[in-house]
This record gives sequence, structure tokens and C-alpha cells, in this order.
Amino acid sequence: MQNAAIYLLYLLLSMAITLVGGAIQSEILFGRFDTALLPIPAIVGVIFGLLFGYVHQLRIAQRRHIQDLKEKDRVISALNTSLKAKSDAKTHELSEQRLYIESILNAQNSIIVITDGYEIIKTNRRFFDYIDDYTSIEEFKEKYSCICNLFAERDGYLQKDVNDARWTTHILEHPDESHRAMICYKDQEFIFSVTAKKFIYGTNHRIIATFEDITRLVRYEGELQETIRQELEKNRQKDAIIFQQSRFTAVGEALQLVSHHWRQPLSALSLMIQDIEEAKHFGELDDLYLKTFSDRSLEIIQEMSKTLDSFRSIFTPDINPGGKFELIKAIRTAEDIIRPNIRGDHIDITTRILHEHIAVEGPKNEYIHVLVSILTNAMEALESRKGDRTITITLDKTADGKSITKIANNGGPIPQEAMDKIYDPYYSTKFDKNGTGLGLFVAKNVIEQKMHGRLGAHNLPDGVEFEIVI
Repeated sequence: MQNAAIYLLYLLLSMAITLVGGAIQSEILFGRFDTALLPIPAIVGVIFGLLFGYVHQLRIAQRRHIQDLKEKDRVISALNTSLKAKSDAKTHELSEQRLYIESILNAQNSIIVITDGYEIIKTNRRFFDYIDDYTSIEEFKEKYSCICNLFAERDGYLQKDVNDARWTTHILEHPDESHRAMICYKDQEFIFSVTAKKFIYGTNHRIIATFEDITRLVRYEGELQETIRQELEKNRQKDAIIFQQSRFTAVGEALQLVSHHWRQPLSALSLMIQDIEEAKHFGELDDLYLKTFSDRSLEIIQEMSKTLDSFRSIFTPDINPGGKFELIKAIRTAEDIIRPNIRGDHIDITTRILHEHIAVEGPKNEYIHVLVSILTNAMEALESRKGDRTITITLDKTADGKSITKIANNGGPIPQEAMDKIYDPYYSTKFDKNGTGLGLFVAKNVIEQKMHGRLGAHNLPDGVEFEIVI
């Protein structure tokens, strides 16, 4: 409506101006006002009115366009300012994140290497503590493309290529294995434990490898292994000495037991020899006497020979140390060996067999020696006891079917401070009685190491009970 009114105003104004101008011109040219000429100025007025209206509209449109452009420029400027602020903020944030990540990497004690598997891309400052001829990764890459170029060719350590695969690929394909790399630089050798993880950076696959310095640890391991080897050698020599001494001890015990066994028959032979002189004096030395003397002497000597054979078989290493044997027979043999000593010391021995047919695997003679050693200790504990002296042997089975042999005596308990030491080599409570401190040490070794059983002891109200579980 506003534009139409403006056009009409311009049209009327132009027509009026044209009509007035035409009348004045007619008056001047012809001296009179000619109405026939009125259409011409009217047409010209219309044309000028339309032209002026159009020009006016153009100016209005131009002003509006300029205003629109200014508004758009203002909006664009505001958008640019906002985008710049956001861009600056994002750039600052990314810069802070980059610095934060770099500070984390640089704070690590290990070397951190980012690579694509072929070329080193980035590393932390720790890298240059070892490769100290360079200050930047760009400077390093002028000579080397990969940290693997510094790997030493040593067996057991990572190489640039392992089984036709890159070192990083080998680590990624064997994550459960331990990987070590040796880096030789400036006549120095550094050993690292290496791990690797793959990650995606944009559209690129990257690998982050961690090199943890274990040079001191490896050297310590080597020193420790050498120390262990030396200690094992010392223990081997010590065990050899203990074994040799235990053999001497066993021989001594055997001789002592043999002497007890032979004491009575030797006394009988001595009396019989003394009786010869008296028989001769009284005229009784005839053929019958000599035959009786000869038969009885041979009988005693054969009995003494059997004793020697028995002890020789017991104290000789087993031909088949892994064979089976019945425990009741081993117990009876041990009883026979110590019986003369028991009689002489007035000791009552009781054997309770709750399960007769129990067989175990192992060195039979050494097991008998263990029983003899424990029984000998029991007899020595009973020497100072006044009153009844008893030893009780019990053969039974445990709830889980294992054999258990108990040997108890009433010779008094073992002091608690000594209970944990009785199995130590050279520990003895009876050195004044020629104790070597090896009996129970050897016994425990036989039962637990050779027969895979258990030897233990505990105090009773009036004595001690040993238990052998196999």
C-alpha cells in the first residue's frame, strides 16, 4: 500500500508539473493556451512519474539491501568471533591435553616409544637419558629409523625381526611371554623388559612400546644364581660329609648293638673254657665232655655268626630300595636287634599290631635302621628312670588309609625349646654319652625324602611318642 501511494504521488506530481510546464510553453509559443497539447505533457508526466517512482523504489531497495548486508555482516562477525573463541578454547584445550599427556609420558621411569612397527614416531624424555647424543626424535631419526636398530644380536633377546615378523608384531602375538631387549650404545649394555599395546590414532594404527630397565635386576639375578650355585655346592659337600659321618655313626651303633648281642654268648664261652681246667683237675675231661663242649661252642659261635649276618644285611644298602615290604616284619626285626639291650636294662617292650598286613614302598633296611635309632634313643632316655620302664610300639592305619607307626616311652618329655631342634644335624642332648646328633636327622631324611612320609614327635605326660606316617 505504501509503495502504491508513493507511485501515485509521483505520478500526479509529474503530471501536474508537466501540465503546468506545457501550458506555460503553449502560452509562450502560441500566445494562447492550447488544450490539444494537454495529452503530450500528461504522457510525459506519467513517464516521468513512473521513472521517479521506480528510482525511488530502487533507492529504498538499495538502502534495505545495505541494511541487510550490514546485519549479515554483524551476524557473520559475531559468528566469527564466537568460532574464533571456540577455536582458541579448543586449541588451548588440545594444547593442555598434549602437555598433560607429554608430562605423563615424561614422568615415567621407563622408555615410552610410539611407533607404527617400522619407524619411531614419538618418545619420552627418558629415551634421551640413555641415547644422550640426541635431544629430539627428529635428530635421532636422521641416523636411525627405529629403536630396534640399537638392539644387540644376543640369544634370548629381541631382534629387529623375530621369526620373520617385526619385533612389535612378535610381542603383540605373544602377550603372555616375557620379552627382553638388549640395547648397546657407546660401549654400554642396557637390558629392558619390553611390552607393547596397539591403539588407533585417527585412522592410523599405532603401537606404544614400554622399555623397563632391568639391567641391575638381571645382574642381580646372575649374582644370585652364582650364590645359589655356590651354596648348593657347599650344601652338597656338607651333605656328603653328613652322609659319611652318618655311615660311621651307623657302623658305631651296629658295633655297639653287636657287642650287646655277643656279651652273653662270649660270657658263656668264657665260663665253658674256664670249666675245662676244673674238669681236667677232677678227671672229668673225657670224650663225652669234649664232645659236649665242642657242640655247645659251635652252637654259640654259629649264633654269633647269625647275629653278624643279620646286622650286615640291615646296615647294607637295599638292593631294591623302591620295593614293597611289610611293616610288621620290619618291626619284628628291629625288636630282635635291640632285645638284648632291653633285657639288660630291664625295659618292658610292648607291641600292638592293630593292622597286620600293611605294606609300604621304600628302602626296607633304612626303615629298620630308623626304628632301631628311635628305640635306642628311647632306651637311653629310660636309663635314668627309676621304677617301671616301658616302650610301646603301635602299628595302625590313619583315617585316609596311610600307615602309622608309633613308638612311645615313659622316659620323660623332651624340653619344648629342644623339640624343634632334635632333627637338626649335630644337635644332641647326650653328647656326654657319645651322641653324634645325626640319628634323628638321618631318620627324618629317610622317612620324608626317600619314603615321602612324615616323621614327628610330641610329648606325653610322662614321656615322648614318635610317629612315622607313610
